[in-house]
Order: sequence, then structure tokens, then C-alpha cells
Amino acid sequence: MARYIVFDAYAKGTTESSPAITNARVYSRNKYLATGMITDGAVNIYMTGIVGANYARKVALVVNDVEQTSVTVNFDGTFRYYAKDKVTRDTDVVKVLLYNQGGTVMDTLNVTISALDGKKETESGSTVNNYKLGADYVTGTYMTDFIVKPLDGRSSAPDSIEGMPTVLPIELPKLILNAINSTDKIVSGVTEPNGYVRVNVDGVARSVPQANEAGVFSIVSSSIVAGSVVKVESKNGSNYPHFVTVTAT
Repeated sequence: MARYIVFDAYAKGTTESSPAITNARVYSRNKYLATGMITDGAVNIYMTGIVGANYARKVALVVNDVEQTSVTVNFDGTFRYYAKDKVTRDTDVVKVLLYNQGGTVMDTLNVTISALDGKKETESGSTVNNYKLGADYVTGTYMTDFIVKPLDGRSSAPDSIEGMPTVLPIELPKLILNAINSTDKIVSGVTEPNGYVRVNVDGVARSVPQANEAGVFSIVSSSIVAGSVVKVESKNGSNYPHFVTVTAT
């Protein structure tokens, strides 16, 4: 499979060219998600619905059946939720809810309160680490890849045969941010070829420049002063799934 950047509409790749191989099944571990098309060996899988339903966007903590306000997950496949003032007894019953892109719960994880290291894993591959009373955060991970299997035979046929599985990682748009100083006020770096980045200075969105064919971007932001926190986010579709933060010197 070719490189798949999160929120791309399609995942593409190649496999054996055969009149009998016209479909590919997509799984999250052992859970069937959808079927893609194969034409003359070219794999083409519509990903918008798959990612929308099976890629985490927010996480919430539930303590003794009371759900706390949800927060955004990290798009690198990790999450954390501030729990120090919410989980205060070793008898508390704690759960983590992972919400998908559409705002529906896609996974529920039971949190073990323990001084020992350990974690729990769900069938879909999400994990949550043991929580030690007094620690700042409940932490864990969520699924960041799919499995694709070409299909020899019609998708609905009982005698169809699945081919060798291929892992399809969900990647973030490339983003490298150079050091920033308050004298020249230049925000520069590298992202995807011809991609867009959003530049925020001290919490205020300032501009959305486009990179060149090599992925290089460079702009001057007059609002930068010494100590300014500059956050640059790489864009894919209508989303900004990857960011880097630099403090100007």
C-alpha cells in the first residue's frame, strides 16, 4: 500500500492483477470494517467513512458513572486525561471513553487503579495504562493502523479467499519547524509538497501559507516578539492533525 495520510479520501496500492481479484477487505485487527475496490491490480479504498468511525478524536474520563468533559486526543495515537483531582480513592470506578470523528463512542476502557505498572487492551487495540493515585494523567493509546487483505473471488461469495494481510499505517502530514527568533520573525519549515500550514502566534491564528513543490514554507509574522509561542499546524483536507510548537528567542 502507498503512504496513507490521515483524512485522505482514498488509500491506494497495488496487488496481483487478476480478473478474480476485484475487492480488498479492511480490518481493524480482527474486526471487519469495509470493502475496497481492486481494478487490474490497482487498490482503491474509500477511507472517509472508515476513518470517521474508527479513528479517535476525543477522550473522556468516567469516574463513578459521572462522565467528565471530553478533550482532544493526540493525533499520534496517544491520549491523556488530567485525573489527579478526579480520581482520589482506590475504590473509584474509572473508565475511558474514546470518541470517533463523528462524536460517537468507539471504544471503552476500564482503568485499573494500582501502584504497579500495567495496562489493559481492548479488542480493537486501544490500551489504557494503570493509574497510580496522585498521578497527573490517565494515559493510553488508540489504533493507528488498518489491515488490508486482497480477496480472490466476490466479496459476498462463501468460497472467496483472503490474501496476505498488509498493514496500512495512518500517518500524520509531515511537519518540521525551524527555530524562530524575534529579530527576523520568520516562520519556516517543511511540510507535504504544496501543502498548507496554519501559523498561530500566542494563541491567535495569523496566516495559512502554502508550501512549494518541495514542501518548504516560509513567512514573516510581525506579531512575533521574544518569548512568543508559535504553533504551526499542517493541514490535510479540512483538518489540521499535526502541530509543532516553538518559543521565539
